[in-house]
Amino acid sequence: MMDLTIKDLDLLKEIRVKTIKYLEETYNLNLKKDRIEFFFHFPYAEATTTLHLHIRINQEIHPLERARSISLDEVIATLEKDGKIIDLIMLKNPYYIPFSQSVWDMLNEREGISIKTTSNPYKVN
Repeated sequence: MMDLTIKDLDLLKEIRVKTIKYLEETYNLNLKKDRIEFFFHFPYAEATTTLHLHIRINQEIHPLERARSISLDEVIATLEKDGKIIDLIMLKNPYYIPFSQSVWDMLNEREGISIKTTSNPYKVN
C-alpha cells in the first residue's frame, strides 16, 4: 500500500467503477439500499504483503479490522490531494494488530512509527 502513487490513481478509480458495475449486474447490488466497502489493511501479515483490496457488501467489520483499514476512497482522495500515502497511514493511529516478529521488525524500521504493546480493547472475556 505504501507504494501507491499518483500514477495509480486512474487504475484505482477504474477498479471501483468496474467492481460496482459487475456487482450491480451479477448480484443486483443496489447502492441505494446496499452498503459496499472497499478497503486496504495496513500493516499486514508477511504472508499477504501483496497489495490486496477487500470488498464487503452489507457486512459488519470487526473493530480490530476497522482500526487498521483504509478505504479506497481515502486512498483516492489522498492521491488526488498530495499523493502522500504515508501521511494517510500515519493518521490511522493506533493500530491494534497481533504482531508477528516479522511485522514487528518491519514497523520498527519505519521512521515515525512508534510501537507499544497494550491489552486488546475488544477482547471478550
